Amino acid sequence: MPDSSSPPAPQPAPEDEARRIGAHFDRVQPHPWETAGSDVSPWGQARVCRVGTGRVLHVVGASEMAERLRDLYSAGAIVGWQLQPMDQSRTPLEEYESEFAAIGKQDGGSRGYHQLRQAGFAFGEEVAACPDEALLKIRNIGQATLDKIRRIVGGPPAPSTRATAPDHHREPTAPGQILNGRLSASTLARYPDLVRGLAASGMPASALETIAQSLEREAVPPADQLVTLLLETAGQTRLLDMYRATHQEKSPQ
Repeated sequence: MPDSSSPPAPQPAPEDEARRIGAHFDRVQPHPWETAGSDVSPWGQARVCRVGTGRVLHVVGASEMAERLRDLYSAGAIVGWQLQPMDQSRTPLEEYESEFAAIGKQDGGSRGYHQLRQAGFAFGEEVAACPDEALLKIRNIGQATLDKIRRIVGGPPAPSTRATAPDHHREPTAPGQILNGRLSASTLARYPDLVRGLAASGMPASALETIAQSLEREAVPPADQLVTLLLETAGQTRLLDMYRATHQEKSPQ
């Protein structure tokens, strides 16, 4: 029988989930929604959808996972992907509940509000920025419910060159593409702030290549079993995951 006292398996870090989701949406006609993280992840859970057929992603949720994914995609740190523009204010979805209920008296309930909550939306601005085609893929949201949602919360931003320009016009993503393609998951985990800063720095590609090569030549520090044990004993799951992501575990003999 499995040992019930064994520590839980490490959960994927936001950087790993951001890469996985980008690869997911590179497949032929994938489902428009994908989940990052989980209920047991130390970073929480987020939902991500693709905006049309472009290389733009929209992140939904109030978790740390959601915020980290937004940072990664907006910095161009994941190859070829950008973040859907969204109003920086944060209006809790609960503030719209009374409006849904008032209109719901005409159709027998608060249809729309509960579907959005169940789908992971936390803020009105997330709903407004979400494309119609993605909302229509949420269970029990049809055209009539979508029309109600748009009437109450609003719609996505007008198309812009950021979201629709051909690939050869997407200069801001180039630094992120270079770094993401050259740096290992361990290096990204050790230097998240440095990588984000480099991606937004505007430095020449040759300079970024040199920096990435130098970082990759650095030896990954070995994990100390005592540190691992102390973090496990203290129940610090998130810190333990971070430690393991940035240190080399010893191979079993």
